[in-house]
Amino acid sequence: VKKGGFEVDLSGLRAFCPLSQIDLQFCEKPEDHVGARYQFRIMEIKEKGRNIVVSRRVLLEEEQEKKSKETLAMLKPGLECEGKVTKVTEFGAFIDIGGVEGMVHISEISHTRVNHPSEILKPGQDVKVKVMKIEPDKGDRQKIALSMKALEPDSWEKGLGFGEGEIIRGRVSRLTDFGAFIEVAPGVDGLVHISEISYERIPHPSKLLHEGDMVDVLVMGIDLKARRISLSIKEATIKKQIDRKSTRLNSVTLESRM
Repeated sequence: VKKGGFEVDLSGLRAFCPLSQIDLQFCEKPEDHVGARYQFRIMEIKEKGRNIVVSRRVLLEEEQEKKSKETLAMLKPGLECEGKVTKVTEFGAFIDIGGVEGMVHISEISHTRVNHPSEILKPGQDVKVKVMKIEPDKGDRQKIALSMKALEPDSWEKGLGFGEGEIIRGRVSRLTDFGAFIEVAPGVDGLVHISEISYERIPHPSKLLHEGDMVDVLVMGIDLKARRISLSIKEATIKKQIDRKSTRLNSVTLESRM
């Protein structure tokens, strides 16, 4: 490693490779390249060979360009492929799928709720993705939308794990003027209508509920075809009270018999 780059041995001749020309990405650890054997392109020869400047990056860029053209030629919506995470942002992750980058939006990472892509993904990680959409970008490039969750069965397909009439616990995921949506399974929300929150009349669900609250709900109905679940908080409360009274009565009866 030299100041600003690398000294390269070309079969006994000394050449210089600038730091920016050793790789496609910024070189954070120059010492990692020392001792490695690479192909270079000679960019300059001065002073009768005493000053030679080489580049590895131009060869990598040409290889990437060739690879990207091959990938774009066979790319189409519905295609499943393997890729590598190149960058993670607040709104998703960029994936290299063969010289071409596509993006997995945060909503397409998993059926479960993801607060930040870094909870699941990190740069350099190998992933499997499905191509959802390909459309021209503002420039001369293609905008590729990818999905990871499309390759996994959702909770509706795997089975919800509960049925009508059961009391289950869920998390308040969203509040609206007409009710509250409760996450009752990974990626599955049921609706508690405002009239089913409390026996008391309330002007808005936020009067009693907040996003993130854990609540008990009674499953009133499941529409598998429409993928809709109707829930009730007030009925769950009543049913729990009845069950507790029934348990106490059974206990008292058992004691009296003894």
